[in-house]
Amino acid sequence: MDDVNKITASENPFKIVLGNKCDLESKKEVFQTDITFFQEQTGIDIHEISAKESIKINEIFELITKNLITRIQTKNTLLEPTNNVYSLYNEEGESPNNSQKCC
Repeated sequence: MDDVNKITASENPFKIVLGNKCDLESKKEVFQTDITFFQEQTGIDIHEISAKESIKINEIFELITKNLITRIQTKNTLLEPTNNVYSLYNEEGESPNNSQKCC
């Protein structure tokens, strides 16, 4: 974990450990007691997934996305308020006419 901390730009990077191939339970080499011990020692979430069977893949992407959104929202609340508001609508709240380009 020290190596991860050395190469990240963030002071407090979001870390999770993913154990792949959870669909091969009979070949499992890391047992729940080891997983629990590691998690207690490091405070890092551990998730067992299967890329092949698509087990818990969506949940992991949701977890990462929610964490990033929370970090951005927290960071933005610490910043000075700004008057720079950008909108795809005009001052009357109407969408731009067809001659205007927008993304």
